[in-house]
Amino acid sequence: LTLQIVYFLLSWAYPNLIYQPESSVIGTASFPVQVTYACSGIEGVSMITVFLAVYLWLFRKNLRFPQVLWLFPLGILTIWLANAFRIALLVAIGSSISPEVAQVGFHAQAGWIAFTLISLAAIALTHRMSFFASNASHTAVAAVGEPLSTALLAPLLVQLAALMITSAFSAGFDWLYPLRIGIVTAVLCYYRKIYMRFQWTCAWQAPAIGTLVFIVWMALEPSDQGSGVALLQGLEKLPHGWGVVWLICRVFGSVIVIPLAEELAFRSYLIRKLIAKDFENVPHSRFSWLSFLISSLLFGLLHERWLAGTLAGMCYALALYRRGHLSDAVIAHMTTNALIAILVLAQGRWALWG
Repeated sequence: LTLQIVYFLLSWAYPNLIYQPESSVIGTASFPVQVTYACSGIEGVSMITVFLAVYLWLFRKNLRFPQVLWLFPLGILTIWLANAFRIALLVAIGSSISPEVAQVGFHAQAGWIAFTLISLAAIALTHRMSFFASNASHTAVAAVGEPLSTALLAPLLVQLAALMITSAFSAGFDWLYPLRIGIVTAVLCYYRKIYMRFQWTCAWQAPAIGTLVFIVWMALEPSDQGSGVALLQGLEKLPHGWGVVWLICRVFGSVIVIPLAEELAFRSYLIRKLIAKDFENVPHSRFSWLSFLISSLLFGLLHERWLAGTLAGMCYALALYRRGHLSDAVIAHMTTNALIAILVLAQGRWALWG
């Protein structure tokens, strides 16, 4: 059925399609694809089912049962149709734009983009429609009255969303990185007045902790440098002037923007939210084993090198606890990333940015 829908969508633009249902092949002469069982939509259906089950359980007190169970058929049907559209768009991009972009970027990210949008839409429905939520109006008012949560989470969420979108239109080299960093910088600037409420001072221990994290990170760095090949090749293909601009944006993003976005979310919001619901009243210096370990582990899972990332998250949390100033965690994070940037540019260790 997925193949039939993909064939129907593609037939509007491509009259001479390759269509072999017996071998699950669909596409054009220049870009045929085989739709395996995993790509037929079953993964998306499974993911949205699990997500909705967890979401409905966590927020069961604010939702209306059994009406809210309608989200399951709606979510399943939507993500299944979105997957068929994804396959059709994959063939269109591979046939008419770039096979490399279709195979590398779009194929890897389009499914995640669809899952994220549909999940957010399901959450929005339960917040906006009284049919699903028992206190939809109250929830909407509460959301407006919590600018601190939004200010702390928005930069990281925008960064992740932009990463998925820009990666979907790349072929191994993230040539849209400057655009992504520019968007996150704009979000940080928009909420700058809220961030100014924190004490932005620095003690010498912060860069020392950042240096320690750098040493640990390099000790755990794999010897395989293959992940940096695509980055180097992409840089070599750029015009000289644009290559310099890309490197400047990469350093600025790595050393300034990314540490700010991640520390605001993990060391200011999450680490306190895991202690108390009204996290605004929790001082940054308050320690809890649960929040310390969970926030550090989630920080590590955000990075490809999860063990090094988890240890780094623990060190940045310790920098935060020492004086209770978010700036110490930010400076420590910036120091680590600055040392990595110096090593990349000085020795050509592109895999560190790969």
